Amino acid sequence: MDRGESPHQCARREIQEEAGIDVPTERLRLLGLVSERAFEGTGHWLMFYFRVLGPVEVPERDISEGRLRWFERSRVAGLPLPETDRRVIWPLVDRHTLADHGEAAADAASLPGLFSVHIDCSGPAMRWEVEQVGRADADGGDAPAADARSSDARPADSQDAGRAASGEGD
Repeated sequence: MDRGESPHQCARREIQEEAGIDVPTERLRLLGLVSERAFEGTGHWLMFYFRVLGPVEVPERDISEGRLRWFERSRVAGLPLPETDRRVIWPLVDRHTLADHGEAAADAASLPGLFSVHIDCSGPAMRWEVEQVGRADADGGDAPAADARSSDARPADSQDAGRAASGEGD
C-alpha cells in the first residue's frame, strides 16, 4: 500500500497497474484479511483479499511479477502455489464466496462475508487460526459461520513459487 491509501484505493490502483483496467471502488468487495508470520521463512505479510463484483475482461499479459493469466477455479489446485494459499487461503475463499453465494450477488444481504486468518509459518509446522468468519445477514450484520479454527501439523513448505497474479511466480 502506498502511504495514505485505503485498502480499497490500493486494490483499485493495483488492478489498474497490473491488469490495465479501472475498476471503481464500489465494485470491490473486501472478503478477507490474511496475516502471515514468517512467510517463506522471512517476512510478515498483511494481505487484503478483494473480489471484483461483476464481470471484467482482462487479456493475458506480462507484468513485473510474471505473467498475468486467468484460470478456471478448478485448475488453481494444479498451479505452483505457496502452501499457505493452497491449504488455507483458497479453501477460505471458496467457503466464503462460491459455495455459499454463487458467482453473482444481487444485494448486500447476499454478498459474501469477511474472513480473517492468521497463519504462522515460523515453526516446524505451519499453524493457522481463523479469527473471524461471517456472512452478511438480512440486517446487514455478520452471522457467524462454522469451523472457525484450524491448524496443521505438517511441516511448512517454502519451496513454492512466490505470489503472482497468475499464481505462477516470477
